[in-house]
Amino acid sequence: MSIEINPKALKDCINSSGMTMSEVSTKMGRSTGFVSGVIAKGRVSETAYVNLCDALGVERGAFLTAPPPPTDVYRLNLVYSDSKVLVQLMCGDEVECGAWAIIKDEGRLGFIQAVSYATHMMYKFAQQNDLGNKESA
Repeated sequence: MSIEINPKALKDCINSSGMTMSEVSTKMGRSTGFVSGVIAKGRVSETAYVNLCDALGVERGAFLTAPPPPTDVYRLNLVYSDSKVLVQLMCGDEVECGAWAIIKDEGRLGFIQAVSYATHMMYKFAQQNDLGNKESA
């Protein structure tokens, strides 16, 4: 999900932080031009927005044009590199569960297979956790 930001307010926030756009982007674990792209588009993904607020040390709701999205809804967080992928189920800022998977084959199909495996492992971890909780009750 993409949310609208106020580019001027974001620039002002970055200027007052004493960091450059490139430094904020790198602190987020993104490419050096990420934040400048966000400012140019005036939009950012919900996950990247949370990371951006954390990198700048500001509260959620900063530099938004609309009210912040509800924090009690589920969403997926996807992080990947050339060799692995992390899928997490988020509820607000909290990680409910997550799993890593290795990307075995190059290309789209290998990436999708790794995402599929990671989500399957999330299900298995949650299932085992629920079973363990039922047995201890």
